[in-house]
This record gives sequence, structure tokens and C-alpha cells, in this order.
Amino acid sequence: MADQDFPTAQISTQSQSRWLMLSRMWLVTIVCLLFAIGLAWSSLEAPGIPITIQFPEGHGLKEGDSLRHRGIDIGYVESVLLDSSLSGIEVKAVLNENAAAIASEGSRFWIVRPQVGISGISGLETAVGSKYIAVKPGQGERANAFEGMSSQPPDRLGNAGIEIILRGDDRYGVNPGSPLVWRGVEVGQVLSSSLSPDAMHVDTRVRVREPFRKLVSRQSKFWATSGIHMGLDMSGFELSTESLTTIAKGGIAFITPKSNSGNQSVRPGDVFTLHKKSQDEWLESAAAIDLLELTAPPVQSVMKTWTERHFGIPRSYESHASALTIQKNDGVVVAFPSDMLPSSKAEEVAFSYQGPTETCDLSLEAIEQSDAGAIATVSLTSDQYANSELLDSTRIRIADGLEDCFAIRRSWSGENRSTVVIEMIGQHQLMMDGDVWRCSNLKLSRDLWHGAAVVSSQDEKVIGMLIVTGQGPVIYKLP
Repeated sequence: MADQDFPTAQISTQSQSRWLMLSRMWLVTIVCLLFAIGLAWSSLEAPGIPITIQFPEGHGLKEGDSLRHRGIDIGYVESVLLDSSLSGIEVKAVLNENAAAIASEGSRFWIVRPQVGISGISGLETAVGSKYIAVKPGQGERANAFEGMSSQPPDRLGNAGIEIILRGDDRYGVNPGSPLVWRGVEVGQVLSSSLSPDAMHVDTRVRVREPFRKLVSRQSKFWATSGIHMGLDMSGFELSTESLTTIAKGGIAFITPKSNSGNQSVRPGDVFTLHKKSQDEWLESAAAIDLLELTAPPVQSVMKTWTERHFGIPRSYESHASALTIQKNDGVVVAFPSDMLPSSKAEEVAFSYQGPTETCDLSLEAIEQSDAGAIATVSLTSDQYANSELLDSTRIRIADGLEDCFAIRRSWSGENRSTVVIEMIGQHQLMMDGDVWRCSNLKLSRDLWHGAAVVSSQDEKVIGMLIVTGQGPVIYKLP
């Protein structure tokens, strides 16, 4: 066969530029993959803070139930198991990231469930719904293991105040949660009862709430108020009883007689005698105690009169509210609830400022409303506030968080004399709602308390104004 040309393969090398292009595509792919993983990771819910709580009983608690504080969910139950000793249950829970401060030493947990007692009904919302774990936050170091409580702690009034010991010959029917009263008004609570170190007496630990701490001195007398007391003498048969709660749970009352030894301060843990009953001379010699360290802030008032037509028939109306006359660097203003301003239906409106001795008209055109819209202000001339007490702006403070406080107003009597009236508002009765504080379980008359000054029990600075709305009292910051 003649020489024949055979086909040969042409071998060529791939250009470097093509490999470089492919490597760049892989690099972009890896970057996109990492970016997608990052997006997926960030979209996942925060893992939360795991904690473990030991309870003596489960009370129907189950996986998925919530942890709550101040009425909102702050976590959930991850598992409910018997502990290793079979003497209780171990609850593993997860706190939300924004509730990380709950995982602190001193925090107390209890399972909320329906309970009916002589003092009332609690936990009714769990009768048909799920149980949940309530918590009272502590302020200690970081912790993740806790001993749960069998029921709600008795010191529901909070940790503010002073704890003292009352030593008596008997418990006298007093139980944890029993009220501590001053002239029938609850000012504290019984925390616990135990034997004294020598087992000869019973030591009852009580807490006096911070606003009422000044009521206690070394001369204070304490006595049990539980039960029904009967007596028979020449004048006849005498029967006296306390409230139904006091009969069922017991209670303690106290008074501070006058003393020439001066005001002797009380320290936490001081021991007092708990008497079985009171003595008449204690009440007869009771001292008058001013709960305010500083002078009460001056509270004036504003009045609005107007006419509205209903089916063509004119009707006259009148409305009052408390007001604060504030001395500022650039002048004097009066602050009052903005709902005192007239509506569009109002006719023949007259708006006036009422000082201690005179009344003067205010210009509606000069009135300004605060950012929150609940408080209005108007500048006064020197003639309008000539005889009025002024609140210096240095006594006004912006509160950082919820705190014990009281509303204060003045009631004017004859001869231009005024009487200071106080309504205590505990921190446990307040709930933060944005920039305002809402008061729960507090019924106040609009006619009496609308526009009252709100004063801190810590330093007696004015921290707001009380506005009584249809949904209850609300505390707004002063402008």
C-alpha cells in the first residue's frame, strides 16, 4: 500500500486567560454562597439565654408554656422533667435576649395557677388556658440555675422599704402575706415567721414600704390585729372585728407615740416587741408625722366654662383641673391637662387660672401643647402670678425608670387656707407604656386628681403630672 497520510490530532494548550476567567467565577460563587449563609443565619431567631428552675410541683406546666413579667412573654419552657431524686421537677427554660437581666441571682420564679382564698382569687386566666411561670427579677450576679417557689412570694410590694423583726410570745395568727397597717391603711407586709434563736419567742419579719418608712421609729408600738375580740363590762357587751382578710390571714398594726427623745432612726433588722393587743394610750399619744421631707409643691388650678348646643338648646358647663405654676429661666408658665382645652362644639368659652387669692383669665391663643399632647402650657404675666407660689424648675426631674411616688394636690378651705392631700402610688402599681406610666389597680376621681403633681418618694422631686383618662390614671412627664 502506498504511503498514506494518516490524520493527526492537533494538540493545543488552553489559554491562561480562560483559566483566569473560570477562577474568578468560582470566587464570585463562593462569595455569594457565604453571603447567602450569612443572611440565613441572621434571619434565625436569637437562641436566647437557657436557665434551669427547680420546682417542688409541676401544677400542669408543660413544654411551650411561657415565662412572663409585667404581663408580657419574656421566654418559654423548653422541657419539664422529674429531677434525679424524684422529689421535684426540673424546668429548662429559655429567656429572650431582651430579658437577659432576669438571669440574675435573687430572681424568683413561681408557677401561676388558679387559687381561691379568703383574700381573693388569683391566676384565674390559667383556669382554661395554659399555665405560665411568673418572675420577680433579682439584682445579683449572672446565674442560670434557680430554686422556684411553690407560690407567689408574699412581698408583692417589692424590695423597696425597710425590713424589721417583730418578736412576740406567739405567732398570733399572723401568716406570710398578712398586711401591716397604720390606722387601717396597708403600709407593708409580713414576709415570714420563725422561732427566735432561743426558741422562747416567735420572730415575725415584716417590710415597711419605702413611702411609709418615716412612720417607724424606735418608739413605734406593734400589735396583732387578727381575729375577733369580745369584751363584757358594766357598760355592756363589746364586739370588735377586723377585715375578713385579717381574720383569715392575720395582720399587724402599729403606731408611733410622741417622744421627747427625738427621732431615733431605725436600721434594717432592728427588733421590736409584738404585743398581743394595743393599749389606748398609744393611740391617744400618737405623734403627727410629716411624710414629706420638703415642702409640698404648689398646686393651683385652672377652670373652663363653656356653652354647647344640643338640639338648638344651649347648656352651660364647667370643668376644673389642677395645675402647676413653674418658674423657668425665661419666665413663669402654668402647666395643666390639655384636655381642658375647648372642643370645636364649645361656645362662649372662658378659661381662667385660679391662684390662692384671685382668678385671672388666660389667653387661649397663647396656649402650647407638649410633645406628648397630654399637657398644655401658657405663659403668665407678673400680675397673674403675683400672689402664687411657684415651683422652681430645679425641683423637676426626669425619671429614668419606674419608682415609688405619690400624687399630691391641694384642697382649698375657708380664709384661703389649703390642705395637702396625698395618694401613694407604688412601683408595683405602675407599668411602662412608651414614655408614660400607666397606673394599674388604682381608682382615682377625675374631679379630684386630674392634673395633680407626681412626686418621687426617693428625693421628692416632681417627676410628672397625673392625667386621669377613661382607661385609668396615667403619669406624663412635664414639658
